[in-house]
Amino acid sequence: PAVQVVATGRLFKRGVLVKSGDALERLAQVDVAVFDKTGTLTLGKPRLVSAVAPDVLQAAASLARVSCHPLSRALVEAAGPGAAAKDAREVPGEGIEAGRIRLGRRTFAAPQSPDADDGSAELWFASGDAPPVRFAFADALRSDAAQTIAALRRRGIAVELISGDRPVAVEAAAREAGIEYWA
Repeated sequence: PAVQVVATGRLFKRGVLVKSGDALERLAQVDVAVFDKTGTLTLGKPRLVSAVAPDVLQAAASLARVSCHPLSRALVEAAGPGAAAKDAREVPGEGIEAGRIRLGRRTFAAPQSPDADDGSAELWFASGDAPPVRFAFADALRSDAAQTIAALRRRGIAVELISGDRPVAVEAAAREAGIEYWA
């Protein structure tokens, strides 16, 4: 018990909360570590990487301001201060719309546009009859992610990555972190 208390205290100082005393003992039996991508292997702070016209950025940001989605937050951060679109409503799992203006998944905002599967997280913006605009985002891998994966493997622990993100984005993060199995 004394060893558990000391170990738990040290882990807590490093930001790890141990909820069960026997959890440390069970760690000796671990043979697979499964990671999520966003906010675990990556910083969880996407940033806009596409260049778009300022007026289009502001129009899209007016819709994004009504959402808490991380990509919407990144779009608002890139656009700076401004007003939210009136009568905008969030369509769960799809995006945001206000009249004939939409921001969200390609299939929601710009279904006729070709899929740009370059691995970037993306939002599509469509306003009336204007051509849709794609916003691409990047979320950097944590600086210690590849080292952590390598250390686990040296200890004989298999590593997997499971994410709800687009497969191309998950594959790119897995490759960069040195993870072979991903889904």
